[in-house]
Amino acid sequence: MRNIYIQKIVLFLLFVASISVMNACKTEYEQILKPFNSIEQFSISGYGDIDSLDAVINNNQITVYWSPDAERPAKITPHIKVSEGASISPASGEEVDFSENTTYTVTAEDGSISVFNLKPVFNIAVPSIYNAPTFYSWSSPTPININGQYFLSTGDVKDIKVYLQRVSDGFEFDVPFDESTATTNLLQATLPALTSELDTGIHRLYVKVGDFKSSVININLLLPTLTSIINDVTYSNYGNVPIGSDLEFKINVKEGWQAVFNRYYSISDIASFGLGLQQIIPGQVINGLSVTIDKNLVSISEIGNIVVKVAPDFFNTYKHYRIFNFSLRHSNSSYSYTIGSPLSTALFQPIIEATRYATLEFSHEGKQIKAGEEMTLDYTFDDSAIGSAYTTFAALALGLKDASTGVYSTYNIPPANRAISGNRITFTIPTTATAVLNKEVVIIGLTFRGTPINNTILPRKKLTNTHITN
Repeated sequence: MRNIYIQKIVLFLLFVASISVMNACKTEYEQILKPFNSIEQFSISGYGDIDSLDAVINNNQITVYWSPDAERPAKITPHIKVSEGASISPASGEEVDFSENTTYTVTAEDGSISVFNLKPVFNIAVPSIYNAPTFYSWSSPTPININGQYFLSTGDVKDIKVYLQRVSDGFEFDVPFDESTATTNLLQATLPALTSELDTGIHRLYVKVGDFKSSVININLLLPTLTSIINDVTYSNYGNVPIGSDLEFKINVKEGWQAVFNRYYSISDIASFGLGLQQIIPGQVINGLSVTIDKNLVSISEIGNIVVKVAPDFFNTYKHYRIFNFSLRHSNSSYSYTIGSPLSTALFQPIIEATRYATLEFSHEGKQIKAGEEMTLDYTFDDSAIGSAYTTFAALALGLKDASTGVYSTYNIPPANRAISGNRITFTIPTTATAVLNKEVVIIGLTFRGTPINNTILPRKKLTNTHITN
């Protein structure tokens, strides 16, 4: 009987020992002490017109910017949030002197200590804005000049923040500004890149200096202008344009703006397309006019690729007219774009005709051309009547493109460097013509004169991979 009693006591002691071991293991693995001793938030409220004011915590200093318009309290009762597991003295919610003599000690779980000094900053003027642009384009290269006062009231430009808030849905975003040019009365801000998250429309502009927010000014952010996001427009159909054919214009959008162009300038967003025309009169070009193209005759097959159909019932009126520009206008703004190059170069300007007049065969198409090298250009009139009417060979010209700059130009072969025999023209580029070297020949054209009313024809041929070398 006694042995049974002793066995029970032994089992009990073993059970107690096992519990102690388990608790010891638990203490060893779960009671790791945290080393964090920071103040994460320090805010005060309930003083006059101040609903809530957050301090700026930096380098163990608690800076409270106090408005000169608010009554200055002798004591404050702040709400303080510290690192997890840490404690603070004086405690959160405890009344303290609102002065630089007040310090806070934050003790981490592991016993490490960090001391923070309270620094009230009084007589800080509240910033205000009294002038800023009421309209501004996303693509404008000039800064947004924000005029006001007390932007440097804290003495530190890092305390300044500029914000825009979209009126339609309240979306808010930071606006960068040039810290190097900031003064107490002027900030020069620039819009960030126009992403899918951002948009046009009315926005509220305001400035914050520390915790002090300025008055608000409304600014209407406009569409990026066409002229600012388009590099240039090229035209693929050099030469005469038969009635009923397609005119294709390639809009080359600047890098980084392709998505924006596609977003705001789709076919449904374009109000009108136009062509600038000039009537061809012997020896001169006169009677410039602009005509609007029916949108039903226009398509945009991809970003920046516009095809205009030359309809017989419309363009028959403009036979023997040269196209010198192409324009498009947005439906919700006054923005428009007009081609400057290469249509500003006469040789590249297409002429609306019922026929191309002649077929050209160039001996050096797709080859490297050297100055002084003999070349030939054969031509065959499409209609014998045309050949009979236009008997005077007047000019031979090359349309050039500079590969490095993209600039188009025209070079006329001097009379001394060309000769015609039958339907063949033999010519050379003078060795002295250094301006044409290292350029691409993209078009070759002839000029014939005759006796009809419109007595000049300009048959042309588009070339590829043809370059002039040294």
